[in-house]
Amino acid sequence: TCELLSETEIMCPSPKVPIEKLNFVKDGTNTLPIQLEYGFRMDNVERVTNLSNRPSFSKFFMYPDPVVYSISENNGIIQYRGENLVIQGNNLNYVFQVSDIIVHIGTGYCNLTSLTPSRITCEPQSTISADKNANSDLYENELLEIVVEIGDRLNFTIGKMKYSSKKTFTLGNPVLIGVASSLVVLILIILIISLYCYRKRMKNKESFVIHLENASKRLENPPDVWRKNMYGDEDAPQFVPARKYVRPKVNKIMT
Repeated sequence: TCELLSETEIMCPSPKVPIEKLNFVKDGTNTLPIQLEYGFRMDNVERVTNLSNRPSFSKFFMYPDPVVYSISENNGIIQYRGENLVIQGNNLNYVFQVSDIIVHIGTGYCNLTSLTPSRITCEPQSTISADKNANSDLYENELLEIVVEIGDRLNFTIGKMKYSSKKTFTLGNPVLIGVASSLVVLILIILIISLYCYRKRMKNKESFVIHLENASKRLENPPDVWRKNMYGDEDAPQFVPARKYVRPKVNKIMT
């Protein structure tokens, strides 16, 4: 059944074509679409029964249906630890967009963040309630079915998700672990550098204090004490006061 949008536009769902009548060809990892003829049965009007060859109408291409694979590890059960949910598949974005895909977890939702031909990535809800009587979409310690809904016709039940009984979940993201490790190493380096600078500063301070003490002692003691400290009591040289030179008087002899 088609829906009339305006006097010049009409929207119709794609017809179901038996898979045995479709012969898709692969080009490497991509599947090539098949061009089909299309038209309308409209009160036996002949000119609309085949619109494929009319230049004013676009071509009709049939793509293979998307396929979503079931979760294979851990008997199809995923333990939620605060990470995004990655769903594997094939032919996912040839026709459909992010807005055409809904991922259900129990009665809650998983918000889609990216879509590729072979992968759906979504972010599960992180807030849960342990009380089933509360208005909450998720319950702790229960196995919640993961259902992928694509368009109006395709539904895939791929596994189950289990939420921890704790309110806070353990972060298992390798990026967060790497950042935390880097911060710890950086703090250790800063502490080592600070300790080295502190010890060097204290050593310089001690040397300066010793120098000041020696200088003050030299200022307080007389020169004789300096000599005794340098040469000892017996070997200390004795200072002899300098004598004043007196020029001898010469008498002049008159001849």
